[in-house]
Amino acid sequence: MKEKDYSLQTLEQELIEELEDNKEEILESNGDYLIEYVHSNISVYTYEQIMIYANNSDLWHMESTLGGTTIQQQIVEVIFEHLSGVAYKWLDEKQQELEEAEE
Repeated sequence: MKEKDYSLQTLEQELIEELEDNKEEILESNGDYLIEYVHSNISVYTYEQIMIYANNSDLWHMESTLGGTTIQQQIVEVIFEHLSGVAYKWLDEKQQELEEAEE
């Protein structure tokens, strides 16, 4: 059985691959549904959420700004906020590339 990879790098890569696969739709909607892609890339399993947090010290210094009241909610929110940043950076880069191509 293959061991699950809980690294942020893997999560980011999987998210970007999904964004690339749906790039036209995302750009046509101006990123309106970008958050849906972020949500779909966060495991629904508490164990996996905790393992992602535990294995990525980059998340440890982050504080959730979404108001989670339990530790588990705060962990998910920190992962969500991190991946949202990755997704919006990707969107900004793709929109800039599109603008440059139109010039």
